[in-house]
Amino acid sequence: MKNPVISIIIPVYNAEEYLRRCLDSFVAQTFTDWEVWLIDDGSTDRSGAICDEYADRDSRFCVIHKENGGVASARQAGVDNARGEYSIHADADDFVEPAMLADMLSYIRETGADLVVTDFYGENKRGFRYVSRQRPTGNTTSQLIDDVIHGRVHGSLCNKLMRHDLYKKYNLRFFNGVDYCEDVLILAQLARHSQRVVSLTRAYYHYCYAPKSITRDISIKTYNMQKEYVKMLDKIGGGKSYLVRLAAHRAKLDALRNGLMTRDEYYSFFPSCKDVCIDTPNLESYLFGVTALGGHYRMAVAMFRTLQFFRKILSFMLSPVKHYLTSI
Repeated sequence: MKNPVISIIIPVYNAEEYLRRCLDSFVAQTFTDWEVWLIDDGSTDRSGAICDEYADRDSRFCVIHKENGGVASARQAGVDNARGEYSIHADADDFVEPAMLADMLSYIRETGADLVVTDFYGENKRGFRYVSRQRPTGNTTSQLIDDVIHGRVHGSLCNKLMRHDLYKKYNLRFFNGVDYCEDVLILAQLARHSQRVVSLTRAYYHYCYAPKSITRDISIKTYNMQKEYVKMLDKIGGGKSYLVRLAAHRAKLDALRNGLMTRDEYYSFFPSCKDVCIDTPNLESYLFGVTALGGHYRMAVAMFRTLQFFRKILSFMLSPVKHYLTSI
């Protein structure tokens, strides 16, 4: 049997509400030489049956049913079985535009690149949709991981088509049990090898808001996952110690926003330095970092929470204006 050109890897866990929308968006692709690997990660709803339904109807859908092991193990199962020249990942509660595969494939072949990044559609908790513009600063995988940690490029593999043989060539692996930013760890491993990256300034992937996602629902369990991610990022290394400290600092800020940070934790877990305190996305994070760095932790927390409160009020007041400007 001839191998497909593109493999799409989709971990599935209790996604029956949105799964058909996701799979139908791949059926609707203008480029048709693809396969989809559906990794049913021990779903307890009808997700597994829906996967089987699509596989029975269309031979391009392949299904693996496995015990629940987390999204990293599911993605790895897909990578191990994929047969395409190129591969891309998707989440079961998202969907894509019909021209996505055709346009990404055309561009990566035209440029001779190893990986192509695109913009994507995002959605906030109020249902407001927007285009997330990706802002890569270079054309190598080493520069790409820097852009990801700094927030200039989204870390997900869902808006990135890459040569699939790179997984085997460089032994790129998802780490079992590290289910937070598991995609970023693939990019961090790839960053040790200078591969060519290009950017296509058009959005295709619809990244839908999921309130129970581990990237949004920050709990002590999520924070522990974040710490495991940072430790693994540090283990991968590649001369990127500053980026590890920056990732750790931002994980600690997430924990602080959700009341999960203690003074001892802040100063003991990858202690923040002046550079990472300054390299933050907003005023409250900056002031917290430089104040805590001076040893005034309680004052820093109080300042952070006060500014965060006023930011939320301002955002709420301006939301009708944003909605109006995007509707005209």
